[in-house]
Amino acid sequence: MNRKGIFKILAIVVLSFMFVNLVGQSKTKAYYSGHALAYNNNIFITSTNTGYLEVFKYEPGKTDLKNIIKLKPVQESGMISTDFNSAVLSEEGGQLYVYASSGNRLYKYLINNDEAFLANKTIDNTWDWYGRLDKVGGKVVSLGTKTVKIWNSDLQAIDSYKISNASNPHNLRLSADGKFIFNIKGSELSIFDRTSRRVVRTINLYSSNVTGNRRLAYDEAANMIYVIDDGAVKQFSTDGDIYKSLRHDSGFGYDSVLSADNQFVYISNGSSIAKLKKSNFKFVAALENIDLGIANSWAMGINRVDTSSGEYLVVFNNSNILLLNPNMKFVASYKSIEQDNQPSIIKPKENLSISLDKMNGAPYSNVMISGGGYWPNEELEVWIGDKNYQSFTDEYGRYVKTVTVPATKADRIDIKTLGKNSKLSYSISFKVDQAK
Repeated sequence: MNRKGIFKILAIVVLSFMFVNLVGQSKTKAYYSGHALAYNNNIFITSTNTGYLEVFKYEPGKTDLKNIIKLKPVQESGMISTDFNSAVLSEEGGQLYVYASSGNRLYKYLINNDEAFLANKTIDNTWDWYGRLDKVGGKVVSLGTKTVKIWNSDLQAIDSYKISNASNPHNLRLSADGKFIFNIKGSELSIFDRTSRRVVRTINLYSSNVTGNRRLAYDEAANMIYVIDDGAVKQFSTDGDIYKSLRHDSGFGYDSVLSADNQFVYISNGSSIAKLKKSNFKFVAALENIDLGIANSWAMGINRVDTSSGEYLVVFNNSNILLLNPNMKFVASYKSIEQDNQPSIIKPKENLSISLDKMNGAPYSNVMISGGGYWPNEELEVWIGDKNYQSFTDEYGRYVKTVTVPATKADRIDIKTLGKNSKLSYSISFKVDQAK
């Protein structure tokens, strides 16, 4: 199969995604990440990209994914945010659960008869902000602003590691065998060994999109890493040696996931979702988003789901969530459309992110905030505590703003950015140093 026929974006397509503004159409919400699981002959998918904990259900033979759960945490005293920011599904004792995080709170819900019932919750008093949740080796993993924690089913932390990626927790991943923690920051991939509890290798990647979402695939049997950066699909050894490289033309690289038989790698680059044979680095199947016919499609996060009838691929595709078969053929979708009088604007091509030049400071000192994942050229409200600043994103949806720490008796305050048009928001905890 011709590489360029599968994995190419023409300049006019790129420009249309970045600048087209279609008045009179509906506004869509962006889906860029989540988790999926097969349970009782159905496929369940969860995402918190809208701020809600949402669970979708696929029933064989249907072409639509059904949104069965949409909720926010009950507001309690001391809560800084009422948005969920990550979720992961888990089958335990024959029952289906979903774990969800909101700030420094972790929740566990039982899913029964398409409803969610709170089973347990816990609060982290060290203000470790849970940026993302994962499931590795039967255990839930939280990837926070301070540490990576391993949890048991009773929401007790049984291990932790001082490694983080506060600006983009999507890019912080444990290997399936639990041996490594992979951390991609901009153009650098670091490999953290859980046994020695230290970084044992760094590998350079090509990144023109430094805050972009990126997930690698790790083949533990061969000690090989597969990653799609902003220039090529690449195969590395854990020693940092590059074995194969195949250029792509989109300028964006997102997720890489191994097939169940370990012979192929699924990859996403915004315009396309493709299946690559590991042995010869040739494409065997692909889906071009431009051929899908769904407006504002842009493939970012991908998940493989293993069922009794074979594997499927879940694609978090910006304005929609796709379910594909292993040959990249359409199976079902969920199209998120919020009807209103707002114009349709191009949605973000990367996860919401926020980072600070320091995590604590005294009143009246300055803090530089940077982030991304908003609409291009969007007006932002940047809050630090109860003080509000104005900022604007660039053509990539990114921004930088310097703010002043307010005088307050609180030990911790919330730094939050809100998109005026998109209504997208992201927050992080900041420690205020008090005079002694």
